[in-house]
Amino acid sequence: MGRPDGAAMTVTAPTIAKIADIDRDTHFRIGQFLFREADLLDSGEWERWNDLFAEDGIYWVPSSADQHDGIDQVSLAYDDALLRAIRVARQGADLAASLRAPVSSSRMIGNLMASHEEAQGFYIARSRFSMAQYADWGTRTFHGSYTHYLRPVGDDFRIVLKRVDLVNIQGSIGDILTIL
Repeated sequence: MGRPDGAAMTVTAPTIAKIADIDRDTHFRIGQFLFREADLLDSGEWERWNDLFAEDGIYWVPSSADQHDGIDQVSLAYDDALLRAIRVARQGADLAASLRAPVSSSRMIGNLMASHEEAQGFYIARSRFSMAQYADWGTRTFHGSYTHYLRPVGDDFRIVLKRVDLVNIQGSIGDILTIL
């Protein structure tokens, strides 16, 4: 996967040694940002969720745990600004039969670890999630980890990359009717 400057960006978990390089306030603000993102998704505020992304931001759901490239390998989702806008438009529209009945979700996020990649100018936040998705046919659960690359913008952040790694990616996933 590439950065806007054309250099490669690899997605790795922050190491324990790197956690100490951010202060408590920054760690807290990163956590609040992730909780706000989850709340926007659970509230169906798709446009506001999309606004959390940097102009060059990517939403990525790899098809395997060891996938390092969303362009040359098949992914469940690899959305730039245009594809995110299409995904957001579909969430609230009557365009897809699977989305005609209301779909709701509830997320829990925890185990947040964050580090600062000073040379590249962003923070990396890695967290675990559990999400329940309800549709008229029943409830499904999804579990996994999020890796967010966050660019500081004033007192806030913008998402440069959101990677969603599902625990059961090797098995049958079924329909994911909402944004993870």
